[in-house]
Amino acid sequence: MEIISQSRPAKFRKAVYLAVDAKFYPYGMFVANQLAEQNPNRDFDICILSKDTLPDHSLVDELDLRLCRLDVGDLESKLPTDSRISFAAYLRIFAPRIFENDYNRMLYLDSDMFIRRGNISKLLDLDIANFAVAAVRDMNQLRKRGRVSADYVPLGLSYSKYFNSGFMLIDVTNYNQQNISERAIEFVIKNETKILQHDQTALNAILHGDWAELSINWNYLYSHQTAYFAGFFDPAIIHFVGRRKAWSGQYNGYSRFYTEQYRKFFEQNFPELNIKIQDGLFSDKNYKYWHILSLLFHLVNFHRFLPNDDYWLSDWDVK
Repeated sequence: MEIISQSRPAKFRKAVYLAVDAKFYPYGMFVANQLAEQNPNRDFDICILSKDTLPDHSLVDELDLRLCRLDVGDLESKLPTDSRISFAAYLRIFAPRIFENDYNRMLYLDSDMFIRRGNISKLLDLDIANFAVAAVRDMNQLRKRGRVSADYVPLGLSYSKYFNSGFMLIDVTNYNQQNISERAIEFVIKNETKILQHDQTALNAILHGDWAELSINWNYLYSHQTAYFAGFFDPAIIHFVGRRKAWSGQYNGYSRFYTEQYRKFFEQNFPELNIKIQDGLFSDKNYKYWHILSLLFHLVNFHRFLPNDDYWLSDWDVK
């Protein structure tokens, strides 16, 4: 895998990167725009990676983004995908190898994220000891830390702490010395029929707990199961996991704090897409039962989830 075209070369030794296909390009640009606006004097590159030929957009130059098109060879035919997970998800695995001569530290972010706050430059410099990856636990282990992840079961793997791959702080040298890109892809190909979470399963399986754990605030997994808990935390990055997204026009339980920023961005930068943004929480009689079910789930699980607040003293804790 290699770069076949790019908008510009690297400027810094650190980078935040997103991996998209043509469908998710606008949402990746939303995240890139938030990063650029909140970090006007940044000392890191913002990169968008894709195997697709993405349309020209004024924001690439305006935000000084590094847009890279990658040649993936025959890998696309070898790796499993589905209606939710496209081949773009695997690009996050290869990026540290592709950019090993450009960057020392890289931060991967999914395109269905919302940047609320946070010193990204400081995060990129965070001491994570000799680990290759620092990340945040996935949803099930946020409710029960000792739970064996469901996608370990068909693989016959024992318990280990398990992270969500939508956010990964990567020490490029350690990552490449451990051949994580190659090992992860080999694992996927070998276990294709047993893989439940694609790249996330592979990364967790080969690392098997050998990663640094960061605060929930860096990757707050926001869904109908956690939305009402968000007020007890101070998330730096909100991650809209699952099929429900804040830019969808149907009920999703997202307040105008989120939806209006999406509406403004898409109307200004991608009006031709005519993206329908949810208008309010829909708490009237037609949707109140969705809210009631969500509240009941929170009530049953509050004693499992809220201890995450006591687990971290600050954003900069590493475990």
